[in-house]
Amino acid sequence: MKKHISLLIITTILMSLINSCKKSNDIIPKDYSTSIKNKTWWGELAYTGKTPEYYSVHFNTDNTLTWSQFAGDFSGHWMLDKKQLTITFDANSIQIHADISEDNNLVNISDNTAASEIKSGEITTTSSVTLDNSSWIGYTQAPTKILELNFKPGLQTTINLENSPIKTYTYIQSSLSSVIRVGTMFFAIVISGSKMKGSINNAVSTWQATRQ
Repeated sequence: MKKHISLLIITTILMSLINSCKKSNDIIPKDYSTSIKNKTWWGELAYTGKTPEYYSVHFNTDNTLTWSQFAGDFSGHWMLDKKQLTITFDANSIQIHADISEDNNLVNISDNTAASEIKSGEITTTSSVTLDNSSWIGYTQAPTKILELNFKPGLQTTINLENSPIKTYTYIQSSLSSVIRVGTMFFAIVISGSKMKGSINNAVSTWQATRQ
């Protein structure tokens, strides 16, 4: 009888140890919402038959969002189911679906419109950048031209496009998504402390520049 009791006790202890080891080895699921809430993402989109351009989207903590591209700023909502992100625009029925990868990129992207396609998406490395007294040099694509931007206090910038007159403009910068606009002819996204991308001339040409 004592042998049976001893065996039962040993078995119980072993089972407890095994269960304890299993629990300690359980992988805690990643909380993908930390990559979305109050974060800004950017990427490339393309309308059918047109040159690809860039977009920026800022995800608010209340599940609303602001989507920015050359054409303007648009409001919407976001929803997250584990790692699958759904973006719904308020002005129409367009929805974007994508998975968030482990390295904070959008993969398996799809939407319910044939008019445009979201080609990529990734998180920005900074939420806001001070531009005063900074210079940025880069180039445009299609056609390729050297581009130089000089930002001055008072929301002033000079845009020096190769073979074009240098002009000074007043710009607007979004504090949430680091989006920069000069009227209806220049759109930029600050994607890091040293890198900027955007569109110019009615989004027919994209450009990129680095901080000097």
